[in-house]
Amino acid sequence: MNLSDFQFSLPFLGITILLFSPVLHGCESLHCEDGSFTDAVTVPVKVAVHGGEMPQDSHLDMLVFRNDRLHYLECWQRILYEGSEEVTVASMTGEKVLMACIGLDMTPEDWMWVSSISSLADAWAALEKETGDNPVMSGSCVFHAGHSPIERPELTLRRISSEIHLRSLKCDFKGKPYEGEKLSDVQVYLTNLNASCRIWNDTGAATRILNQGRLIMEDIERFTDRNLVYQRVEGEVGANGITTGIRLRCYPNMAAAEGPGTPFTRLVIQGRLDGEIWYWPIDINRGEGTSPEGVEGNCVYTYDIVLTRKGSADPDTAIRTEDAVIRMEVEKWEDKEEYSVLF
Repeated sequence: MNLSDFQFSLPFLGITILLFSPVLHGCESLHCEDGSFTDAVTVPVKVAVHGGEMPQDSHLDMLVFRNDRLHYLECWQRILYEGSEEVTVASMTGEKVLMACIGLDMTPEDWMWVSSISSLADAWAALEKETGDNPVMSGSCVFHAGHSPIERPELTLRRISSEIHLRSLKCDFKGKPYEGEKLSDVQVYLTNLNASCRIWNDTGAATRILNQGRLIMEDIERFTDRNLVYQRVEGEVGANGITTGIRLRCYPNMAAAEGPGTPFTRLVIQGRLDGEIWYWPIDINRGEGTSPEGVEGNCVYTYDIVLTRKGSADPDTAIRTEDAVIRMEVEKWEDKEEYSVLF
């Protein structure tokens, strides 16, 4: 095995953290909690992603903990994932818990505060730093290092975010004074976004809020990839409708009731109609027939929308049922379970 030139220690535990090359061969030495060295074993781990493929040429952060009462961190490893279905983790013998994540813009020093599994309750991802081709994903598994025959644990990574897909958009203003008019200057975006999400075991509780109540361009400019939360539609939208291809992304928001500090995440369609700007704000995955209500992680929410009348003058006031016909499909990346809701 070739070790990189980088390693650092957690002096309060006497643990050395090693940065490993993508492939480990044979046995190496790790620094143990008591400061002594012991032979380590290598464990092949099968890696899978629910609902997709692993992003290639990404760093996979692997944290190995002892599976005992204290769950102390044993070692941290960063592996460059290059498309293989299996990666190799170095560990001392015994039963371990592997916590892994990918897609984070973190340096090795950023992990130095982790001492045990309980520390990971303070591990957060920021929506502004996400990118379209490398979403943050996380997972965990238990394995026994040094077991004979060699154990091959399976690690499944799940996206901590969800995708909001506006598949189609159409105008049907039949019988209205503005019948035949087209919607122009169309913008599609998300409001009331949870800006932070726990990397493991997020509850969907409100955190920092971006685009609170409206489109705030100062918030949009903070994103590494602004297309994740804000996109424009080319041309006009009329009775023939369009297939937009717009895919946005947000973190979970499972607020039980809307109130100060717990706004619902909304998909907003904004456009100019009959000389005025109107908004069609839609509460994502809420309403009769949805269970559970709100935005979960690791899901795709697909919308087909027909606008039937002028919307709201306020981007934070959800539209009425007579303002649009909305068809929503929910696909859980995890189990491919699908259901449809017609408002």
